[in-house]
Amino acid sequence: MMFGAGLAPAALASLAVPALAEVAAPAPEPTLGGWIARDRELAQRGVASVDHPEMQQLYGDVVAALGKARAAIAAQRAAGAPPAACLPPPGAVQLTSRKIGTWLSARPAAEQGEALSAVMARFLAARFPCPAPSQ
Repeated sequence: MMFGAGLAPAALASLAVPALAEVAAPAPEPTLGGWIARDRELAQRGVASVDHPEMQQLYGDVVAALGKARAAIAAQRAAGAPPAACLPPPGAVQLTSRKIGTWLSARPAAEQGEALSAVMARFLAARFPCPAPSQ
C-alpha cells in the first residue's frame, strides 16, 4: 500500500472537499479495485512525492469520494432518516491519508468493483458510528 506513505504528516482536513470546482470535466468515478491498482502501480514505480500529479489524483479521488459520502449522510439527515454515520463537525477530526489508504487496502475482494464513494461511505460509518438510540 503506497497511498499516504509520503503523506504521513498530511491530513485530510476534516473530510472537507477542497477545490473540486477546479476539475475541468468530470471523470468517471473510480472503483476501489481501480484505485488500489493505481496506488500499487505508483508504489512499484517509486512515485512517493505528494507533489507528483498521479499522487495528487489518488488523493483527489479519495477527497471527492469522501465529499460524496458526506453529502449522502447530510441528505439522510435532511430527509429525517437515520444517518449512516454521525460525523464530527468540520475541522474537529483529521484523517491521515495513511489511515485511509490502509483501510482501503484491507477491503475484501468482493468490494473491489464498487465505487470508491460507496466504500468511503462504509469507512465513515465504521469510523464515526452513530450511538444506539436510547430507550
